[in-house]
Amino acid sequence: AQGKIEAMKAGGIHVCENLGVLGELCTEVFDA
Repeated sequence: AQGKIEAMKAGGIHVCENLGVLGELCTEVFDA
């Protein structure tokens, strides 16, 4: 899971937007 998180950070917030509802959780990861 950690590797995927790093990939998300590398991809940027656009990855979170693509997740739709789950994007909210992704955004929290970026804000943390």
